[in-house]
Amino acid sequence: MSLGIPSVSTYHWCAGFLIDLNKYTCCSGTIHKTPHLSCCGKSAYNILESSCCLNELTLGLSQTVSNCCGSKAYNPLNQICCGGNVLLRKSAQNKCCGSVIKLCSSR
Repeated sequence: MSLGIPSVSTYHWCAGFLIDLNKYTCCSGTIHKTPHLSCCGKSAYNILESSCCLNELTLGLSQTVSNCCGSKAYNPLNQICCGGNVLLRKSAQNKCCGSVIKLCSSR
C-alpha cells in the first residue's frame, strides 16, 4: 500500500531538492535532467561517449577504453602519456622515457 511517500532508493537530496534518480543526475550539487549518468565535477556525462580525468571532461573518447594523462584522456592503443603530454604512439613497442618516446628492445 502506497502512502504517497517516495521510495528512498530512487530519491536523493541534491542542492536542497529531493530528486528522482530515475529522472535526474546530481553532480556536486548540480541537477541534470538526464538520469543514470556519471559525474565529472559538476558535469554529467555518458561513459560510453566521454571520459573524465581529474574533473576535466574529454568528449568523444569513451571512458571504457581511455587512460588518463593528468587531466587529459587518451586512447592507449594509439597514444601514450609521456612527461604529462599525450603523444602519438607509432608502434606497440614505444615506451616513454622521461618526456621522449623511444622504441624499446625486447631484451
